[in-house]
Amino acid sequence: MTTRKEKKHTRDLHQQRESRIARLVEAGRIKSAAEIPEDALPAALELQTPQGTWSPPLFYRDISFHCKDCGKHEVWSATQQRWYYEIAKGPVQATAKRCGACRKKHKEETLRQRELLRLHREKKAAGKTMGTKEKMRK
Repeated sequence: MTTRKEKKHTRDLHQQRESRIARLVEAGRIKSAAEIPEDALPAALELQTPQGTWSPPLFYRDISFHCKDCGKHEVWSATQQRWYYEIAKGPVQATAKRCGACRKKHKEETLRQRELLRLHREKKAAGKTMGTKEKMRK
């Protein structure tokens, strides 16, 4: 049995879909709603940040991929894509490459490497500020 809240959510999603399709037609990006697959989420182009010569996606669909680190099969969902391109303002040419666990591990390693580099630069800068006599004492 569908609750009142679920029905309202479904109705809101339908209205949002129709509104986004209308904006795409109005902008001349598509000719009719038939160009957007029924299982796809229409994009809000005004919320994307297209860079370079890439054409921004007009809609989002689930995309299957294999993690480049562990090889695990994953799906980058349409809602995740919408969040990435429209909310997080990710580049439209980017796509998912790592599963969640590997992405977290990669991010932690990148942060660790940046911290090591920062410490190295601080140490190097401190060495440059010492006079010749101070360097010889060390």
